[in-house]
Amino acid sequence: MSPKVQGAKPVIPTGPAPAILPGQGGDTASRGPQQVSPARSAMDLAARALNASRRLHEAGLNNVHSSKLHALLRGDRRNDALLARAFVGKLAKSLLANKDPRIEQLLQQFGDIDDVDSLFAAIERSELHPAAMALLLAAMAQQHRPGRKRSRLEEALERRLGASGDWELAMLGWLEFGAMTPELMSQLKSLYQRAGVVQQGMAAFLDQLAGIGERRRKVKVLIRALGAELSGIEDDAAEGIKLVAVVRDLKRLLVFLGCEEQCGRIARALGEPPVEPDTVLRLLIRMVDQPWLYHDWIRGEIEGMQLGRERGFKLARDITRLTKLLPEPCFRDDDHRQQVLAALNEFNDRAENADPAEGDATG
Repeated sequence: MSPKVQGAKPVIPTGPAPAILPGQGGDTASRGPQQVSPARSAMDLAARALNASRRLHEAGLNNVHSSKLHALLRGDRRNDALLARAFVGKLAKSLLANKDPRIEQLLQQFGDIDDVDSLFAAIERSELHPAAMALLLAAMAQQHRPGRKRSRLEEALERRLGASGDWELAMLGWLEFGAMTPELMSQLKSLYQRAGVVQQGMAAFLDQLAGIGERRRKVKVLIRALGAELSGIEDDAAEGIKLVAVVRDLKRLLVFLGCEEQCGRIARALGEPPVEPDTVLRLLIRMVDQPWLYHDWIRGEIEGMQLGRERGFKLARDITRLTKLLPEPCFRDDDHRQQVLAALNEFNDRAENADPAEGDATG
């Protein structure tokens, strides 16, 4: 009598873990601008990648390995199988170690199927997202000792990764958003490409990101993907393009998250009627992007927001404090920073010394 083959348990939809939004669980509106840096979670995402690059830079290896990133941006996927497999393996190992409910749910559904062919057939029938399939195969392979079954699981994983041209974004996007629609995948790819445009300045880069829906979650996916590209640096030989280019892309994204966070604080501190954080963010971006900033330009922008005298003063003061804390990439050079601050200080002095009887200086 042939052994009975067990079938897969009913497939339970797997989705992303609940998002934790910055600013929840406390009143931060009254604190004003703080040192511009992203939320701790965003810093944690990029810390290892930046540390790896810093070690190489300190060792004098100035021309290593951002070619993988730029090859990715060009759509070139050659010689990527080993990096893909290592990345998925590390990700699966991390999910297992942290008892992530998504990977545990997948293992519960398919872990009892001993026959490999039956396992593969059950996975195919389940219509799981390709990212979920790859993580499941990687996790199951790690749970088996070297042997025939583990080899077949690893071979199946390699086939899965080879069938997808954008495994980093697809997998990290699935972990963040759950269902990955073609539209969402297209948005993530477009965002990835924008990060690598060397010619554009910081203000133009921030302005592009400012118009993206659910941008914080998408930027987090992008930071993880850039970190994945950098994860192979320690073991690979020099490949040409300077490492600093990839680090710059990461820093740009981290700066954006920090600016977004601080502009949200400023907007909330303005009270009622509410001001959208994006309104403050776009004001900051336009201000920094001016070839030469004048106090009259600032006055016109704030008057156009129709905040009233006191709220307009407060916005200008908070923007001034924030500008002092912005990191170097936001400015062309130190002279540019000082000129922006000089214009802001002149506006603040004129506004504070203006006679209220002469009219509302801020709209």
